[in-house]
Amino acid sequence: MALILGGLLPLAVLIGIGALIYFLVRGSRGAEPVTSRTLLRAYLRLAYLISLVVFLAGAALTSTAGFASAFGHDFSYSRIQLQYPSCGPVPPPGASSLQQQSYQACLKSQPPGLGGNDNRQADNLILGLSLLLGGLVIGAGHRLGQLALETRDERSDSSLARAEGMIGTAGFGLVSIVTIPLASYQLLRFAILGTQSSPDSGPPSPPGGAVATAIVFALAWGYYLAGFVRRVRRPSGAAPGGPEETSV
Repeated sequence: MALILGGLLPLAVLIGIGALIYFLVRGSRGAEPVTSRTLLRAYLRLAYLISLVVFLAGAALTSTAGFASAFGHDFSYSRIQLQYPSCGPVPPPGASSLQQQSYQACLKSQPPGLGGNDNRQADNLILGLSLLLGGLVIGAGHRLGQLALETRDERSDSSLARAEGMIGTAGFGLVSIVTIPLASYQLLRFAILGTQSSPDSGPPSPPGGAVATAIVFALAWGYYLAGFVRRVRRPSGAAPGGPEETSV
């Protein structure tokens, strides 16, 4: 969860950078005066971007829970040692085999359910679906409002459209650049070493959460990057061709 929500920090920083870019480009092609209408358009685009991040976080959490069902619980969630006060503290990694066997025998003698249940998969699924629905409804509402307010040229080639394209490309790109190598490492380690723990670092992090985060944010990055490249390659002053461009 911390890995997923960590993507909000780069976005928050880039929102400020995007706002600076917007005011810097106001005096160039497609200059826009600061009016109530312009501020409303900026708000609608910004709210859409934040809603998109919420939606992607929900998609990542839901995918993490789905990976656990498809590839096994250990793929997405590390094993937790349920605590039983009557058995004493958990033996450290360097404990003797006699201590380990004695502790395991004590655990097996405990009544079922005494140590609690692992509800992380169900919690992730419930939270993920909640974020998915909330982000979808709020984001769609703001995007529809923006489309109704703006002209076709404003949707595709205004200063606000370029600022949104820059924020989306850079923000989702930064998250993807961090999570893709991390997900690759954790996935390869899981495939080769399984859940074997290291004496120095303890049990490894399961790859499910990192893989899910990398996938959903990489898809958003590719969408914004494709739109940004399409705009750069379009001749200056040329009208957008093909289907109407709405966001990037």
